[in-house]
This record gives sequence, structure tokens and C-alpha cells, in this order.
Amino acid sequence: MPKKQSTNQNKKPRTVKQPIYKSFRLQKKIKPPAKKPLPGIVRLCRSALVPLKSNKKLFFGIIFIHFVFIMIFVSGIASSLNFVAAKDSLQQAFGGTLDNYTSVVALLSYALSSGGGGNTASANYQIFISLVVSLAVIWSIRQVLAGEKIIIRQAFYLGMYPLIPFMAVLLIIGLQLIPALIGNLLLTIVLSGGLAVTLLEKALFWLIFILLSLLSLYMLVSSIFGLYISTLPDMTPLKALRSARSLVLHRRLRVALRLVGLPLVMMIFYAVVLVPLIFIFPLAVVPVFLLLNSFSLFFINSYLYNLYRELL
Repeated sequence: MPKKQSTNQNKKPRTVKQPIYKSFRLQKKIKPPAKKPLPGIVRLCRSALVPLKSNKKLFFGIIFIHFVFIMIFVSGIASSLNFVAAKDSLQQAFGGTLDNYTSVVALLSYALSSGGGGNTASANYQIFISLVVSLAVIWSIRQVLAGEKIIIRQAFYLGMYPLIPFMAVLLIIGLQLIPALIGNLLLTIVLSGGLAVTLLEKALFWLIFILLSLLSLYMLVSSIFGLYISTLPDMTPLKALRSARSLVLHRRLRVALRLVGLPLVMMIFYAVVLVPLIFIFPLAVVPVFLLLNSFSLFFINSYLYNLYRELL
């Protein structure tokens, strides 16, 4: 009799197994747990500027270093002169006026190509420089928000340790873009080659492109935060991606809207600054564009890092 009492005492209380959400599988609807609401795009943009306001010397120094290296290894003074020549050519083509939408868009497109370098080697330099500076920015933002006092040298010395995990997550993100690239390639071949004639055929290929793009976006919504998780100590790429998926669980759409809003804000910012320069001082368009790129590198990382912190 005593033995039966001891066995009954050792039994653990029965609990209901919690359902686990799995993507792309038919299953019963799972009630999401209560989570704090995410801030809007405007509030995230304001939060992204907070580290810059409180540490101007640090972050403006990092921005300036990125600008100088891009000017030396990617672009240069020749790009500004070429832009002025391109503007003169367009003025002659449009009868001496540049007040139409088409000419402004053409010049903005030319500024983008001039600032991005004209060959593969320049593009590779730009990617590597931006990768290194991004790691310095992420490390600096994390330290500043933790209340630490740091200098520029520490950002580039100590911020480089997660380079390999960061690049591994970036490679996985590149693989996740393949569905969207396939959809774009298929749509381009079909439309340019005249393979789709009727409206129904064109709509079908547009639908395929949209679905493949949504698949890539679905994966990117979580994986992009894996970049910031991978910079934590003793973090592996796969573990970072799994942690990122759990962060956006049950709120992927809300996160996606905030991610899509970021490039829209940047496009408006670029247009407000560059369009007046095209008419007033075209020689400064390319250098200012490169400086905006350097600032944008900080702003984008700060915006995404703040969104990542709000998801925790």
C-alpha cells in the first residue's frame, strides 16, 4: 500500500500540448498570443535618428568614412563631370528645357548608375565596403543603446567579429530572392519576346511573377532580422534564422508593411534632396548622392535594428 502511494505522488500533472505553427501546411487556426503593438513607420524613422542625435561625432564619423572610401574606390570626380554632360545633352534634346517628368527621371537614373560605379570591380568594392561599415554601425548602435561610450576605432575593430555569420545569413537571403528573380526573368522573356499575346496570357504570367515575389518576401520578412541576431556573441547562422522566424510569428504582415514602407521613405528623401540640385547645381548631384547613400546605410540599419528591438 505505501508503494502505491509513492508512485501516485511521483506522477506529474497532465498538460495539454500546445499547437505549433508550421508554414505552408493546412492546420487548425491557432490563436496568437497577446503581443505589444508595433510602432508605425513614422515613429520608427524618428527612433532611427535617436542614436545619431546623441552621438553625432561617432556616427557622422562612420558615415564620412564610408563616403570617402566609396569616392575613392567606386566613384569619383569624373562621374560628376559625366552627369553635367548628360544634363547638357538632355537640354539640347528637349529644346533647352528640363521641366518635364521624363528628363528628371532620366537624370536621376543616370545619377544612380554614376554613383554605383560602372563595372563589376567597382560594384564588388561597394558591396564589401558597405558590409564592413554596416557591421560597424550595428555594433555601435547596440553599444550606444546599452549606454556605453565608444569611439570610431572600436566600431571597426570590435564590430567585425561576426563577419562570417553575417555573410552566411546574407547568402541565405540571396538564395531566398531566387523565386522573385525567376519570376522577373520569366515575365521579361514572355513580354519582350511576344510569347504572351492575349490579355489572359499576360495576366497569367503577371500572376506567376507576383506569387513568386510574395514567396521571396514571405521568407525575407523574417530572415532580414537574422542579420542582426547573427551579430550576437556565439550565434550561428541557422540559429539566428530560427530565432528571427519566431520573432515575426503571427505578425508577419504587420512587419512586412513596415519593411515595405522603408524604401518608400528613402525614395521620397532622395527625390526631395536631388531634384532641386539637378536644376541648381548639377555638378554636386553625384557627390551628394554618394553622401546620401552613406547616410542611408546608417539610417536603414538603425531603422531595422529598432524594429528588431520592438519585436523582442
